[in-house]
Amino acid sequence: MNKVKRIMLLLICLVLVLQSKPVYAADIPIFVDNVPAYSEVSPFYSNDTLLVPARLISEELGATVDWQNEQIDISGNNCNIVLYVGQNQADVNGISQNLSAPPQIIQGRLFVPLRFIGEALNAKVLYRDQKVFLYSTNYDGALHFKSGTVKYGDDVYFIESGTGHILKQGQSGESELIIDDEALSLLAVSRSGLVYTNYRWVFYYNFAAKQRIEFYQNNDCFPPYAYSYYTDNGNFYCSGYAESKIALPVSNQKYSDSYYAIFSIDIDGANKKEIFVEEINCPIRDIKYRDGWIYYIADVSVKRDYGIDYAAGSVNRVRADGTGKQQLSGERGSYYFTDDGVYCKWGYNGESRFWSFDELD
Repeated sequence: MNKVKRIMLLLICLVLVLQSKPVYAADIPIFVDNVPAYSEVSPFYSNDTLLVPARLISEELGATVDWQNEQIDISGNNCNIVLYVGQNQADVNGISQNLSAPPQIIQGRLFVPLRFIGEALNAKVLYRDQKVFLYSTNYDGALHFKSGTVKYGDDVYFIESGTGHILKQGQSGESELIIDDEALSLLAVSRSGLVYTNYRWVFYYNFAAKQRIEFYQNNDCFPPYAYSYYTDNGNFYCSGYAESKIALPVSNQKYSDSYYAIFSIDIDGANKKEIFVEEINCPIRDIKYRDGWIYYIADVSVKRDYGIDYAAGSVNRVRADGTGKQQLSGERGSYYFTDDGVYCKWGYNGESRFWSFDELD
């Protein structure tokens, strides 16, 4: 065998070995309903397919796993999935489907393809910036619930007025204390935990361990309660001083001019980006996201002898890419969502208007 053939043979063997070994992806965070899904073992890639522990992903999405010998049964959300270790075929409610990578057993742990299982269980699966986001069927209910309160499955999570404690109310109507911190915003809830802000930090709290983890210090965006509550695109929105547009200093005045902006930021504090800058001296608050649009109130500045005062401003919305701003109400506005649209109220006389989503689009 000549030298060239030996080299080619070695390269082919190396490729086969690399293809047969899992490529571990411990640095790829997985979020379910915007809450971290932690695992004792790392997911890994096989044939460009991310495989994750079967129980982790299934139970986070409300399904059960039964694993006997080579057969795996995953049931939940009106779906029954049957897979086999090492085989690229699966049955979903009796219909045969192909897998890009088969289930595997690594060190006694069962791994299954994340996207296939997630989508079969009616979850939305999003890969972005080396992270994975799944949104379960429970998330749709939370998305439309009133601000500051999250309805997740049969339970309602809310911040107690006056204390900032986070409580859970079950079907019986009884409330249970979950966290005794001075919370300002509930950002996300899943089956395994929740994410919230207080005056300085964004925290993840794990229900089973009854422990919280500090994600990052909440100094870049203010006030902490200006965060949007629910998004289905892997990030959140907050307000703060604009970074791209700085107001000139005002001399001999008792006020200073400022520009305020809406930022997107990942739940773990990464990928902060300025999206939209408001008119000068218009602080942004009450941010909420819905169907690709960011809704907010921009306060109006009123210059007085003693400085600058603010009156409640109009309800507005802007696309998540910062384009297409629309004003939905007059000054001193407020708003809330319904299933079909957004209800706006403004002024001293209580003027109001209902905008249907079909009308707005």
